Amino acid sequence: MVCPSSIGEEVTGVLSLENLLIVCQHFGAFSKDVTIVEIEPQNEEYGMEFSPVVAAKVGEAIELVIEVTQLNAETRT
Repeated sequence: MVCPSSIGEEVTGVLSLENLLIVCQHFGAFSKDVTIVEIEPQNEEYGMEFSPVVAAKVGEAIELVIEVTQLNAETRT
C-alpha cells in the first residue's frame, strides 16, 4: 500500500530505501513479477557483518526467495 507521507518524504529529501521502494512501486517502476524481501535491521549502523538479529533471519529470507522464485516459475509455465 502506498503511503502518501512516504512520497512526500522522498520528495523533500528524507531518503531511505523503504521510501524509495514505495515511490517506485507507486509509479509502476517495477514489473509485476518483482518481489522484494526485506529484513528489518536491528540498527542502521554501518559495518562488515550483519547484526545478530539480521544474521538469524538470513536463512528464512533465502527460503522465502526460493519459494517465491519457484511459484513465479510455475505460473509462467
